[in-house]
Amino acid sequence: MASARGGLVFIDEAYNLGGSRGMRASLYAQEAVDQLTYCMTEDSHKGRTIVVLAGYEREMNDMLASANPGFRSRFKQRIAMPDWDAADVVEYLRRRCNKKGIVLADAAQRVLLGGLDDVRKRPGWANARDAEWLFDELTGLRAVRRSSARDDEERPTFTKHDAISALLAFDKQRPPPNNGNKRAQPPNPLVGTLADALGESLMRGTGGPTVRLTEVQSRSKVIGLYFSAHWCPPCRAFTPKLVRAYTEHLKAKGLEIIFISSDHDSKSFREYYSTMPWLAMAHGDPRKEGLETAFGVKGIPRLVLLDARTGRPLHQDARGRVAEDPTGSSFPWRDDGAQDDAQDDEEEAEMMVAGPSGGPSGGREPPKREVEAFKEEERICEVIQGDDDGGDKGTMTIEAALAEACVELGYDEDNPKRKKLIYKLSGCEGTKDFPEDIMNKVLQKTGRKRHEVIDELREQVLGVLSSMREAIHQAEQEQYKKEAPIREKIRQMARCPAGFDWHREGAGWRCNGGSHFISNDELPTV
Repeated sequence: MASARGGLVFIDEAYNLGGSRGMRASLYAQEAVDQLTYCMTEDSHKGRTIVVLAGYEREMNDMLASANPGFRSRFKQRIAMPDWDAADVVEYLRRRCNKKGIVLADAAQRVLLGGLDDVRKRPGWANARDAEWLFDELTGLRAVRRSSARDDEERPTFTKHDAISALLAFDKQRPPPNNGNKRAQPPNPLVGTLADALGESLMRGTGGPTVRLTEVQSRSKVIGLYFSAHWCPPCRAFTPKLVRAYTEHLKAKGLEIIFISSDHDSKSFREYYSTMPWLAMAHGDPRKEGLETAFGVKGIPRLVLLDARTGRPLHQDARGRVAEDPTGSSFPWRDDGAQDDAQDDEEEAEMMVAGPSGGPSGGREPPKREVEAFKEEERICEVIQGDDDGGDKGTMTIEAALAEACVELGYDEDNPKRKKLIYKLSGCEGTKDFPEDIMNKVLQKTGRKRHEVIDELREQVLGVLSSMREAIHQAEQEQYKKEAPIREKIRQMARCPAGFDWHREGAGWRCNGGSHFISNDELPTV
């Protein structure tokens, strides 16, 4: 105090001077309080020296409440600084990234805004310190991701998946308070009952009778909300896999799926829904927006699993589980934190911050190609909030505009056109100029200028390429199955002594050994 005479004394973590924690029992703390009280009334300090006590608001209140009245009365002015909200943290991270030359992707910012709105309300939130922890975590996650990457990164970037992983890590470090219960139980995201959220009746087929929700609940254990759309290539690539798993295994195990459409018009909805064997919410139902808000649906495809009786969430996005466990050996799938006792009305299912669960289940080897394709897909088509006429109103996100542009320009009609798109887009994630037809469509749909969208467009290229390659693989597999009778006829003709399988080549077929060829004219009618 003597050296600070006429100046300022700043005491951080001052709650350790008393209260319910820290050095309350220490004689040194009491001695410090007594000395401060004395000095602040001494003529050499009174009116000349400023003393500032700083610390967490609740702990400071406890300390002052337990201090002697003389000490408490010396501090007449109190300044409460509100905690940072999610937007403050994201802005801090954005500026921190700018200084380091790192891009914080828009999709990553959206993930952080949604996740931080929950975790910042938990006890112990430390504002800038926790924001700095997230920056360090993002840095480490990017380093791990880039260590196994095969492509070049034009600029260091924190991606959406980096943000999801960082929030999950933070969730483990700072779990929700359990208030004496065996695990934290956040409220059900649905407002009201399942009937309030979905309506009393649902569609069965495009022209069939409706089905009452109560009937669905009585015969099902789990309800899956499938957010999807015809214009979204990843959706069309995933839907056949979900149809196969549902019809062959999951329906018998108590799953009923409800299609929640993001299609722009009724025609697209009916065409897409005709490929699905499950129920649907009517196109244009206003309850769709409430469901998207309740489950934080920022992109599609998305498969949310609910307890059919209570409506409580079991899994926030089960697409990964469909790829890993298509037979449903460990169904019903749950997020890591979800309650295991679905029969107890008093227990809430715990939701993860974001992202699909990983890892194979049921002790079986997952279908590796499907799992890897799912994991490698960087982009999920963004849900479009807008008019149902499908018009280009200038409100579409970059991700969705790019996906729809590729569809409208015919690049997703067949494999030759998909391969043409791959050729045209390869390199556009770097410095290669974007194809003018695609760029013009994106500008039309977003209502933005070229320089405003180019960086974000480049971020989406790898995701589009991955989606197209997956669609090509899917189409080739389907074609291979269709041509099985022809290949069997050729094998019966014994034209290849080694017994190789056959593939199409030009105007005929060649054995996979390469030595034998048979023209289409030589083939018997199948």
